Amino acid sequence: MLGVIIGLGVFVYGVRAYQLGLTKDPLETYLTDLAFGGVAVLSYPATLFFDWFVMGPTIPGADSLPSTPTPNYPWFWRILLGRFMAAEFLAGIAAMLYGVDAAWTHLASPP
Repeated sequence: MLGVIIGLGVFVYGVRAYQLGLTKDPLETYLTDLAFGGVAVLSYPATLFFDWFVMGPTIPGADSLPSTPTPNYPWFWRILLGRFMAAEFLAGIAAMLYGVDAAWTHLASPP
């Protein structure tokens, strides 16, 4: 749940920073903030899946809610986990592009 709260905070921060134009590359910063906010929000279903179906059945008392060893609706979990993995991939691409852009800028005018 903490990831959801932090992710929403990153969303709001990214939108507000984009509106104010706080950086020289506001679009790239905006997209990076949205990507990492999405990863944080989508980490909640991934954590639930891990707690309920991976750790829960193997360690007695570890699951907060009783669950079966396999999900009742596997397609639902595949869609949620697929979205999480897609958000992870896009956030990685956004961070890489943003980092490469920043690195060349810093190399062009060293301190």
